[in-house]
Amino acid sequence: MTLQEIYWTAGIVVGVVATSLNVVMFTRSRPDKMKAAVQSAIDPLVKRMDTIEVNMRAQSNEQTSQGRKLDRIESDVRHGPSKHDLEVLHARISELMKTTSEMKGEQHARFQQVDRVNQHLLKSNSND
Repeated sequence: MTLQEIYWTAGIVVGVVATSLNVVMFTRSRPDKMKAAVQSAIDPLVKRMDTIEVNMRAQSNEQTSQGRKLDRIESDVRHGPSKHDLEVLHARISELMKTTSEMKGEQHARFQQVDRVNQHLLKSNSND
């Protein structure tokens, strides 16, 4: 409950008490009117208190939901890769890239050898 709601509720209570005292003083001789007047003065307070209770429950539910989200995030961070894990992955990927680059160079050299063999065969066939 916020400070503003507390002040508002206190204002309602003071108003209801003042109204109730006025009603009691003017309706002493008529208990049925006194009961109706007091009830009509208390009804707004009861409605406001119900509204405040609903708001407090909603805020509590929202805080619980946010707490669960925070727990999930903390769990994800706890189980995520560490700096060391990322360094190991980086080293392995770098090694893989180096190996792939070497294989590409070897394959290029083989293509050049095949081209030379083809050119040699074409020259030898044309000379025959």
